[in-house]
Amino acid sequence: MLKSLLIFNNFSFRYKKEEDYIFKDVSFSIFSKSINFVIGKNGSGKTTLIKAIFYNYIYNFYQGFIKINTNSIGFIRDFHNFYNNLTVLQNLKLYFELSKGNQMLNNQEFYKYIDLFFSYFSIKKDYLSKNINELSFGYKQKILIIRELITFKELILIDEPFLGLDYYSYCAFLKILTDFYNKISFIIFTQNPNVILDLQKLINESKLSLELSELKLNSDITLFSFKGI
Repeated sequence: MLKSLLIFNNFSFRYKKEEDYIFKDVSFSIFSKSINFVIGKNGSGKTTLIKAIFYNYIYNFYQGFIKINTNSIGFIRDFHNFYNNLTVLQNLKLYFELSKGNQMLNNQEFYKYIDLFFSYFSIKKDYLSKNINELSFGYKQKILIIRELITFKELILIDEPFLGLDYYSYCAFLKILTDFYNKISFIIFTQNPNVILDLQKLINESKLSLELSELKLNSDITLFSFKGI
């Protein structure tokens, strides 16, 4: 039976009383063994939704309206908590150690999964010795994703992961989703509506038992969920 990791129950939000609601009485659940996409244009409320989940996770701001049933959530939003003068390996290792209470890998497995995720993105191993400030935007994006993946948190939220990724890396990321959804559930926030068809094609080719559902969260945002059957 699938576990409900995140539950929204009649959640409403607006920034000021005189403004329209961004979300009004929104209810949905995010389950284990699922891949979820929150798709909407800029200014539609995607960032607001991420912040609501984050602040409830850290501070219980919306207790009663948002219920989180896991202590193991990762958030990927930007590069601000990279240590730019440290190497890629040092950044990965430091984050891994800080997250150790919430992950399943020992030290040997840590290096094994670095090799694996580097292979998905065709990153050469010598990149481990490069400083973060030497990397391009696209490579930073890939390292940011890998850094969170190796902690194997139960649920990972990723804001616009496709920015800076070439088509090969985009396809590699979708492959990671389908290969690891049974260990990590994902919520991807993006403007890209084509990702649903691309992922559906990959699911069909891989003959995975994932069922697609669709829910409007407001007039501009739709939640697409691929959930294990």
